[in-house]
Amino acid sequence: MLALNAVAERHLGPIADSRHSFGDPKALKKLLADGGFSDVTVETVTLDVLFPDGALFARLNAMAVMGMTDKGKAMGEAERGELAGRIAAESQDAVAKATRNGMFVLPLATNIATARA
Repeated sequence: MLALNAVAERHLGPIADSRHSFGDPKALKKLLADGGFSDVTVETVTLDVLFPDGALFARLNAMAVMGMTDKGKAMGEAERGELAGRIAAESQDAVAKATRNGMFVLPLATNIATARA
């Protein structure tokens, strides 16, 4: 995701990507403890998600991150579509590096917190 978003940022400027918030398990644990929760534990779970079409994923990601930038929000539909195509094309090296056995592999991790109120 970092490589794909880096390509998009060259065209759109900084991206405020909240899809991956709370990525720091220590910060999440501290937030819950500071909020009055006790017995706080945070477990990080990782899973590889497979996509049969990495180029399509890159284009869809480009469309998603456009809505996270002022420049992208100001564009018309046709302009967004054209730029998404350019970003996807420029993302092909990153897609190729993450492709195994014909599948685009996206490693995702999430933090699962449990606590007592």
